[in-house]
Parts: sequence; structure tokens; C-alpha cells
Amino acid sequence: MLESVEYKGYTIKIENDHSPINPFEEWNGLPSLLVNYNNCFSEYGSIDIDDILTLTREQIKNNFKAVQNVLCDHRPLLTILRTETYLDRFDNAIEPLNEYLHEFYEGLTKKDKLAMLSDFLTIKDVPHLLTNSYGYSQGDYVEMLLIADDSYKNEHPTLSSLVDNYKERLQKELQDSAALYSSWAWGDVYGFTVEDKEGDEIDSCWGFYGDNHEKSGLIEHAKNAIDCTIRYNRRVKLNKLKELIKNSVAIEKRGDILATL
Repeated sequence: MLESVEYKGYTIKIENDHSPINPFEEWNGLPSLLVNYNNCFSEYGSIDIDDILTLTREQIKNNFKAVQNVLCDHRPLLTILRTETYLDRFDNAIEPLNEYLHEFYEGLTKKDKLAMLSDFLTIKDVPHLLTNSYGYSQGDYVEMLLIADDSYKNEHPTLSSLVDNYKERLQKELQDSAALYSSWAWGDVYGFTVEDKEGDEIDSCWGFYGDNHEKSGLIEHAKNAIDCTIRYNRRVKLNKLKELIKNSVAIEKRGDILATL
């Protein structure tokens, strides 16, 4: 047991959930996620890396310097990109360029691959988050690339002020999703049991992600369970009292009978 909380005569015992589900495998509505852990990729959701790395002519022309910066000193590609007019002068220029981009990506480390994907998602104006998370032991470290699903396209507002608010909300959702994965990865998932004064367990629930038990809803859920139990017990006693009165049970006996409930 990690800690206990007293509430209305009941005890809430908080413990680690030792078999939590991975929310990115079981839940709906989460962004796609690419994780680099120990130089190995784990992929959740729908991520089309080939599509991310394939740029249109206009995307390259409008983000010319950004593409050059991604390629660093990769000379064959820089030769192709030595002038913006190259793409206009040759109709078939875009196909070999995209082939080179894919080859360049394959030669990168896992860390640099995530960075390149993030750069290209920025070029394509796809909401995403590149971040990392540290565990509690040395070596517990992951890099994460979270990508919003296509539903954001249908919700995208047009007024600039609304666009800013929308993007801010979307980034917050991506950050919350990253924190959710981190909680699962590092064992920050908890549950509770509720005991009455006699030490009998009356309720339990598991699968609360994050070590802030107020924010995760664990405390609220546990207190609500206690409140429901108290209301139920009151109804039981009230109904029993009505029954005793109806059956004309002596007043001095009613207290003993109700105390057993």
C-alpha cells in the first residue's frame, strides 16, 4: 500500500496497479504514437511513414530552406536542391527527390528519424508533438512522436484567433497523451480499495494513470463509492424502520435491529 486516506469513517487504500493495460493498445480516440526505446521503434495507431516523407512540388518550393536544413550535408540531395528552379524546369524532378528523401531517412539513427519525421510533419502542417520521457531508473528513457488523427481537419476553424485557440487545445491533448503513455511505461498506474470501520472491503477500482490522484480521478471515484455506500445504507435502514413501525415492533427493540444492518 502506498498511502491511505480517511473519509467519513472509511479508509481509502491506494496501491500500484501491477497489470495495467497499455492505453494506446486498448483505448480509442488517442493520437498515433511512435516510440523509440532502447533504439527500437514501437508503433501505435496508424502511421504511414512513407506518406510523411513524400513531399509534393509545392511543399518543397514553399519550404525550400526547411528541406535543405533537414538534409544537412547529404550532397546528392543538396545538388538537386541547389536551385529552386530545378523543380520547375523538370517535370519528373519530384519523383527522384522523394526517393532520395526515403533513402536518406533509412540511413539515420532512430533519434534522427523521429526528428526528420517531425520536420516533415511541420512542413505538411500536421499537428504533432516530439517529446521525451524519463523513468525512475537509469536508462529509463523514451522518445515519442505523437501525431493527431485526421479528424482535426474536419474541425479546423478559419478565423485566425480560433485557429490559435484550436492549435493550443490540440497541443494540450497531445501533451496529455504523452503523459498518459509515460504513466503506463514507468508504472505510474494506481488503484484503490475502500474498507469500512471493521476492515471489510466494500469497493475497489484500478487503472488510474498518473501519480496525482486528484487529477487522475482516483480520489473522486473512491469518495463517490463511499458516498454511494452511505446513501444505500441509509435507505436500507429507513426502509427497515418503516417496516418495524408498520409491524408495531417495540421502540426499545428497533435500535438493536437497525444496528445489525
